[in-house]
Amino acid sequence: MGGGGVSAGQLNSSISGQQGLAGNANSQMIQQQGQQNADQTGATGFYNNQMKQGLPFYNSLTDYSAGANAQAYAPARAQMLRQTSQYGNMPSGYRDSLTSNLGAQQANSFDASMTQNMMAQQMAKNQGAAGVQGQQQIAGQQAMGYGGMQGNANQSIISGPQKPTALGVIGGLAQSGIQAAGQVGAAYAGK
Repeated sequence: MGGGGVSAGQLNSSISGQQGLAGNANSQMIQQQGQQNADQTGATGFYNNQMKQGLPFYNSLTDYSAGANAQAYAPARAQMLRQTSQYGNMPSGYRDSLTSNLGAQQANSFDASMTQNMMAQQMAKNQGAAGVQGQQQIAGQQAMGYGGMQGNANQSIISGPQKPTALGVIGGLAQSGIQAAGQVGAAYAGK
């Protein structure tokens, strides 16, 4: 009936409710932050390793390239040696020149494959560095977001229902008295 504002019990109940909600939100936030930190630690470790080491199979890749290159030139070398075997050791150096030219072609091919391997290695390191930077950006955004949520929860408690002043209570009682008098007068007038 009365309009005296919020009672002390209602105010305390409201503040307790706000504190409970803020506490629950804070607990959930801490739990989520812990999980995200664990996930980020794993991802950051992977990216740091990739940034420093590059491709984990780089040595195998270079070995494979060397073997594949030698295998690709083996038939040409065998054919050249077969065709020139009848010439023996010629003083003109024709066979030596062919062997040398084939060796130079094979070396150029090997160098080209190694250049590709080194570029792939560098790209992997660059991707690792980009991943580390991305993890740092995510961590910064999460920290700001969680800080903002905590601030909002605290602000809702601070700006929650205000404790009534003495004038508010007096005004509420006066308004209640006027309303009661009006209802009593209406009841007599209706008889």
